[in-house]
Amino acid sequence: MAENDLLDLDMPLDSENEYRPAMKPDAPNGDVPSESRPVGHERLARLEPPPRCVPLLARLTMRLGGGTLGMFGWVFFGFSMIFIWAFAPNIDYTSWTKTWTPAKGEIVALSKTNMSVGGGDHREGTPVYEYVIRHTTPAGKVIRQASYRTGAPAKLRKGYDTALQNGKDEYVPPKPIPTGIERSGDEIRIAGGRTAMMGVELCFVFLFPVVGLGLILGAAWRGPKRIRLLRDGIAASATLKSKEATSTRVNNCTVYKYTFEFTSRDGTAHRVTAKTYRTNTLGDEAFEPVLYDPYFPNEAVLLDALPMKIRLDEMGRLRVPSYKIGGALLPLAVLGGHGLYALHHFGLL
Repeated sequence: MAENDLLDLDMPLDSENEYRPAMKPDAPNGDVPSESRPVGHERLARLEPPPRCVPLLARLTMRLGGGTLGMFGWVFFGFSMIFIWAFAPNIDYTSWTKTWTPAKGEIVALSKTNMSVGGGDHREGTPVYEYVIRHTTPAGKVIRQASYRTGAPAKLRKGYDTALQNGKDEYVPPKPIPTGIERSGDEIRIAGGRTAMMGVELCFVFLFPVVGLGLILGAAWRGPKRIRLLRDGIAASATLKSKEATSTRVNNCTVYKYTFEFTSRDGTAHRVTAKTYRTNTLGDEAFEPVLYDPYFPNEAVLLDALPMKIRLDEMGRLRVPSYKIGGALLPLAVLGGHGLYALHHFGLL
């Protein structure tokens, strides 16, 4: 079916079609006769009765946390995971939990890592150096390990620079250089150093993907309810009761809280709320389409507040325009990209 054959649920109504009475038999159990109640919204009058088929693209978008908040969460999560892969393997997680005792050792090699500490826009940070050290225990056991420390003595830096000029990326002193070390069992490190490139204080980078994941979950937890209401919800028309500015801003635009009221098929009034910064999507019509749970009418969703544009074809079936694939493609791209890198990183691919 061509895209132009779809009825856009966001298009304005003709004034002569604001109401379309429902011609159905009297409802059982004392319900108000349906012909005395308007279905309300012309668009909903064309909607097929439940259970409806919810398009796969709509289900994916809502389950994966579609919408402005969810998409921002996926972008934030995706970018922050890049830093996790870069820094997490190079953090010294355990040294602070161990007891280290001073000992004597020797520096047998020195090289500069690609990590640095400090620095800014106009100055370079202090490089982190890898020290290969050797220690002989009282029992005669020789332990040789790499440890890391920010900066290096001038003599060692000069030796490393000379080795670099000679095409070598590691400086090996003519003879081992005595140095103070620290020992914990069979593990050793340069005095004042660590067993990995970066200290445990860098663990703050884990906060960023957690924030992104929180935004995603905050948007995704409504997904199953929205899908259920699209499939089984009863159609009604809602009128705007209030519009309040919140303290939240998105893209430098104020987020508003909208409260709508609708009448369920048993004649009782119920309210449904939605928040958005796109003020042209809600409250721009006299009546907004809503789908509610017939058994729990307080559970309702405004169609124009969904994280994707819903359209109807000529048979009244739900459709999502193909150009709205981004709502599902972005989460799948983030999960797929980082999932493949994780398999590669851990040697499973």
